[in-house]
Amino acid sequence: MAATGLDYANGRIPVLFRRIFFPTLLGMIFNALITIVDGIFVGNGVGPDGIAAVNIIAPLYMVATGIGLMLGIGASV
Repeated sequence: MAATGLDYANGRIPVLFRRIFFPTLLGMIFNALITIVDGIFVGNGVGPDGIAAVNIIAPLYMVATGIGLMLGIGASV
C-alpha cells in the first residue's frame, strides 16, 4: 500500500477515482480563479489593455502548467 493510503494495485477503481478526482477538481477551480482575480486587479489598475494581456497569457500559463505537471508526475512515477 502506498504512503497516501491508496492501493492502486488492488483497490476498486470507482473508489480510487473519487479519491483522486475531488482534489484535482479543486486544484483546477483554484487555477481558474487565479486568472479571474488577475483580470479583476489588472482591469482595475491598467484597463482594457491589461485585460487583453491577461487573456493572451492565460492559455500559455495553462499549457506551461500542464507540461510541468506532465513531466513532474511522469518523472516521479
